[in-house]
Amino acid sequence: MSSLSKASGLVYAIKNYKIMENKRIIEILFLLLIASYALLFGEDIIPAYKKVLNKIDPCPTPMAYSIGQFDTDFNLSKNDFKLIIKEAEGIWEKASKRDLFNYTDNGEMKISLIYDSRQEATFKINDLDNSLDKDNNYYLQLKAQYESLTSQYSQASQVLNSSVSSYNQRLSEYEAKVSVWNKNNGSQAEYNQLSKEKQELDSLASSIKTKQSEINSMASRINQSAEQLNALATSLNLNITRYNNVVKSTDQEFEQGNYISEFGKREINIYQFENRDKLVRVLAHELGHALGIDHVDNQEDIMHAYNVGKSINITDVDLIELEKACPK
Repeated sequence: MSSLSKASGLVYAIKNYKIMENKRIIEILFLLLIASYALLFGEDIIPAYKKVLNKIDPCPTPMAYSIGQFDTDFNLSKNDFKLIIKEAEGIWEKASKRDLFNYTDNGEMKISLIYDSRQEATFKINDLDNSLDKDNNYYLQLKAQYESLTSQYSQASQVLNSSVSSYNQRLSEYEAKVSVWNKNNGSQAEYNQLSKEKQELDSLASSIKTKQSEINSMASRINQSAEQLNALATSLNLNITRYNNVVKSTDQEFEQGNYISEFGKREINIYQFENRDKLVRVLAHELGHALGIDHVDNQEDIMHAYNVGKSINITDVDLIELEKACPK
């Protein structure tokens, strides 16, 4: 190789070395820039990273969840709450034959039970429901007793009236016989017969008097029962008015729960439920949202906007929407 070509090769090597050094410096600076940004704004990078992952895979399963805020005012233990979540999770997994959720102590998606005015109103309404049911049952029982008493009174009165009528007729006949016996100075045998009839009439009069006393007592009980019925009817009306006022003062379409996914965080919050089945349904509903499913039209579907259905099973429509949002 000539000295000129050697010199050219040396110049090329120097240029190539400088280019490589410049690239290395740029890479180092870029890494330092990323490291600095991560150090200063790490909390923003993680959500952005997760958001990108969600776009790549909108339904990563199984979703790991854990218990978040847990208020004890619902009269429910944390362990019972976990079991109910597991049941809500299971109705999706059983229907789809897929492992969709998984509980861990540090699961990313937090499921919380939060007590506020919504559940407080529900407790008040349930208490009034129970009170109205008890009062109404007692009212119906008292009414049945009243109707039975009035029926017995009516029958006893008819018997008494018949007895009084019979007594008056026999008394009239007896008095006519006594008058004839006195006028004709009747025999001893006739006198004995009249005496016997007089004893029978006295016995009948005593029986009538006893029956009259029983009927008067029955009438008194009927009057007392009527007063109780009227008082209870008034109370029921007042209680119904109070119930309606409580219901009116609350928003009956309040949100029972919600699913929130923002800033890289996922959470389910439960605010209100009437009973265990309703809690299972609202949890299953929000878990459906976590899977990416929107609301559907039929009220028996788990994913209907309002928790009015009776079943706690996934419907065919729910399953179809799951396959759309979260394909296998």
